[in-house]
Amino acid sequence: MKKTLLILICLFVSSGSVFSLELNCKFNSFLYEVNGEKTNHEIDEEDTTSIYYEPKNQWLWDYPTDALQDDINVWKEENNYSYNKSDDFVSSNRKYKQKNAQLNIESKRREIPKELHRSRAFKLDSKLNLTLITDNLFIYNFYEKKVTVTRNGKCN
Repeated sequence: MKKTLLILICLFVSSGSVFSLELNCKFNSFLYEVNGEKTNHEIDEEDTTSIYYEPKNQWLWDYPTDALQDDINVWKEENNYSYNKSDDFVSSNRKYKQKNAQLNIESKRREIPKELHRSRAFKLDSKLNLTLITDNLFIYNFYEKKVTVTRNGKCN
């Protein structure tokens, strides 16, 4: 009887948890582009990140789903998060925009943009090779600047 009760408790506790795989990744290549033109930025030798993959929640991101304070589906909708899975890779994408509601003369002189549109995309293949692409579109009064950073690395 005690053994059966212990098994039922273990099953109940484990059924509510989400399987999350934390991957530690080190980047080995780096490409920085401004308006489509490559620039000469230095590669950081210690460029590392951790990502989390959860098949149940369709989650591949910088932090696990249990770090969210809101419902995961609400967060995905509010942040334009999308997730794709194919035979040989898993990818995710998050898009959002910010507006500078307090734009004034002083901020114009300091080159503070009116809007920032940001997109981050992860792509992880079956050999644990990771590609992270960050696109930033800065919208100013008279021009736009698009900065794309592509990093490639290996996870374990």
